[in-house]
Amino acid sequence: MQLNAMNSLDIRTLNVQQSAHTGAQVARSALPFAAGRRLTATALIGLALASGACAEIEMADQESAARLADRRTELEEINVLVAYQKKRKEEAVAAGEHPDKYDDATLLREEDRFKRIWKKQREIEFTKFFGRCQKLSKGVVDKCNIGANNESVEAWQIDKCLEERPEAYFDPMRVALVSVLIVLFAIAALVAYRQTRRNIDPVAKAAPRLQMTATQGARSTVLEGTYKGHRLRIESAAPEADGGDKYVRVQVVDGIPASLVVRFGPLAPPTGLELPDLDAPEISDARVPEGYKLRLSDGASAEELLGGDVGFQLREFDPIDVRIHDGHMTVTTWFIMAEPDQVVELVDLVVVSAETYKRA
Repeated sequence: MQLNAMNSLDIRTLNVQQSAHTGAQVARSALPFAAGRRLTATALIGLALASGACAEIEMADQESAARLADRRTELEEINVLVAYQKKRKEEAVAAGEHPDKYDDATLLREEDRFKRIWKKQREIEFTKFFGRCQKLSKGVVDKCNIGANNESVEAWQIDKCLEERPEAYFDPMRVALVSVLIVLFAIAALVAYRQTRRNIDPVAKAAPRLQMTATQGARSTVLEGTYKGHRLRIESAAPEADGGDKYVRVQVVDGIPASLVVRFGPLAPPTGLELPDLDAPEISDARVPEGYKLRLSDGASAEELLGGDVGFQLREFDPIDVRIHDGHMTVTTWFIMAEPDQVVELVDLVVVSAETYKRA
């Protein structure tokens, strides 16, 4: 059956409608895939945060905190004494007395007035330092208590010690438990990711029906095996690829005469896939659709590609590219497939075409 220009136009219109429909199906099926990736990432982040919970900070006990606060408070007495000494000298000047008589601070420390002031201020300072020490870890407080026992220690040295970061305590049992949970969740997430990815990949889903092995990579899905007496290699873009980058390629790698050269396809293929530039005479045929070209070597025929049921069905996968050279046949289509049935249909068509050239 010959295809005139009107039939070609009708087929292209039908393909546009099918592409829009299948594209919408792929977009909808990609939603759970994207959601699954976000869910997996969220689960792994949650587990990472949970593993941090294994690192515990043991808080200081009340006795150790009080002891350190008391020692730090003692070192504030000199500051209160200096302020008291300044006050006494100001009072002496106001009374017409010589302020130098208050130069000996040890004498001022024994005054009842200073003792009353220090007692009141000591309670204030202790409350402040005790509240701070209560919030620190046991390791930090114990370390600072050791340094505070030195008679020559200064206030700034204790303050610096109090600012040190606490060392985390790891519970071995909890660490082991969380580690096991992380491994189990990672395995479950990986399985779920692969299963979800396979469920939206029509080529991978077609593998059991073609009795071929599917390998899903980061950028492509590949099927290899024997189907209806031919060794095949089927390749497609990754299921999450953008619409403009999607393709399916079926390659028959045996049973075709090495001398045959056929190039039938778009003048400019939609993507930059590797397509050999075959050297063969260009053929003019009224059945070649607009925007396509045909090249044939001596003795090669394109009847199956231009007429009959096979030719009609092949062009339902428009845009489609057929190249025969070096003893194998490669058919590439950029038609967006959403169902494994479409993949199997394309493979069957390619195998039928290959059989034709095998008998050539």
